[in-house]
Amino acid sequence: MRNKSQRYTLGFNFDKTIEGGLVSNQLFDLISITFLEVKMSEFLLFSEVLEKTELVFAYIKTTVCPERTGGYLCVLEEESGIPALIMKIGFVPADKKKKYFEFAQEKAGRLWVTHSHQLSFQSRDEKSNRYGGAIRARNFIFSFSGFTEEADEALCLILAVLLNQLEKSEALALAKISRNSYVEKFFPTN
Repeated sequence: MRNKSQRYTLGFNFDKTIEGGLVSNQLFDLISITFLEVKMSEFLLFSEVLEKTELVFAYIKTTVCPERTGGYLCVLEEESGIPALIMKIGFVPADKKKKYFEFAQEKAGRLWVTHSHQLSFQSRDEKSNRYGGAIRARNFIFSFSGFTEEADEALCLILAVLLNQLEKSEALALAKISRNSYVEKFFPTN
């Protein structure tokens, strides 16, 4: 059964221990998402994406980019290129909202039309404001903007593994293409 235009607003208070360190309970103040059409199975997928994203976001924020506070995640359906999800994660400063929102979508869209690439890093062009930070997985393209390019890409690769959209070995192989060292730190090979 489909419901037309429902709005879900979720508030969170987290006290999670990650890698022995305490993650701030202010990482996810409020996430607000509007679905044009929602099926229960899509909502369940959303809850899994949200749960895994909070874990990976907290890891990247605490270990790699403590000065960055949030960004936008864009998930496209691989087959159609239609956004399955666009969501704000953490706190995004007002002067960065539009930029991060647009970059997350641009990276994902660029990767979708460049079928021979697995990473937006492969079509990176700084002069044209085209950056790394999106990855192609089995059924979806994941893109994030809010951290550094390398950290954006690491978030997406790790998230894809946790959502069973990539194998760990595939994520590590993709990370080698862009020389991304953060992924191996999350999934040590030894």
